[in-house]
Amino acid sequence: MDGEVFVIEDTVVCKFDGFEHISIGGKYRQWETTLKSGDEYIALLDLRPLEEINEFGQTMLELYFYYGNAAYYMGDKGDSMARSAQDFNYISYRYQAVDGGIGHSSYLDYKAYEKYKIRLISFEVAAPIENSFG
Repeated sequence: MDGEVFVIEDTVVCKFDGFEHISIGGKYRQWETTLKSGDEYIALLDLRPLEEINEFGQTMLELYFYYGNAAYYMGDKGDSMARSAQDFNYISYRYQAVDGGIGHSSYLDYKAYEKYKIRLISFEVAAPIENSFG
């Protein structure tokens, strides 16, 4: 960020959270994904002190890195919601909408760099485990 390199370390914790039954197609596995730190996301930059309002009237809250979800890390290939970490072409952000709700969006990497002088360099994580579900 702004020419300085920061290292953020945390651990993704994945837990089986039972089965969800749906009327079409039976049941599917549910997973819970958290960070060992207790944080919801890997925060990159707190934007609250800037009191920035974007072009949609939303209050900018923070830039963050999305690290993926448990279905991906647990090798649950049958889960259509399995997602790996975000790609480095984008930097995600959270905002507070005019109605008070919290939303998520992203900047293209070069836009985030132009605006906040921040760039993602690398993300290291173990590969998803090989799993079979019967």
